[in-house]
Amino acid sequence: MALRVDFEAYLNEEWAGKPFGVAELLAMEDEGDINVAVVMPANQNAATKQTYLQPDNLRVADAIRGNARCIGCATINPTFGPSAGALLRDLALNHGFKGVKLMAVLHNYTIDDPVIDPIMQIARDTSPFALGFVSKVEARSRQFLICRHERRASAHNPSALQNGP
Repeated sequence: MALRVDFEAYLNEEWAGKPFGVAELLAMEDEGDINVAVVMPANQNAATKQTYLQPDNLRVADAIRGNARCIGCATINPTFGPSAGALLRDLALNHGFKGVKLMAVLHNYTIDDPVIDPIMQIARDTSPFALGFVSKVEARSRQFLICRHERRASAHNPSALQNGP
C-alpha cells in the first residue's frame, strides 16, 4: 500500500461554523484515503478572518501530541527576531515538529531577506531538521527559497540532498 501524505493540513479553531480539531481533520483525510497529515496552524481565524502575525504552533503541538498520523510543521514569522528562532527550536526539540513553513508575503518580508537566515540556521542545526526538513512557502517564492536552502544544506550535510539537484 502506498503512503499518502497531505503536506498542507491546517488546524483551525472551527470549520464551517463548527469546532474543528484533529478528529475532524483526520476524518476529512480519511475521505481522501490520506494516511498522514503534515499539520500546521491556520494563518487566519476562521470566524473573524483575523490574520495571525505568528500562528499558534503550540496549539497544534498540543492537539497532535501522540498522534502517529500527524506530523507537526511550524509556521514561523522570522520578523519576530530571536523569539521566532527560539520557538522553532522548541517545537523541533520538545514537540517533535519536523517542518517549517515560511510565508514571506503574509509576514511582509522578501524571500531573500537576511531575516530568514537565523531560521534556516536553526533548521540546519536542530534535530530532527539536521537531515533535511520540509520547507513550505507560498508558490511565487518557493523555488528560490528551496534552492537557496538546498545549496546551504548540501554544504552542511550532503546526505540531506540524496535526490536533490
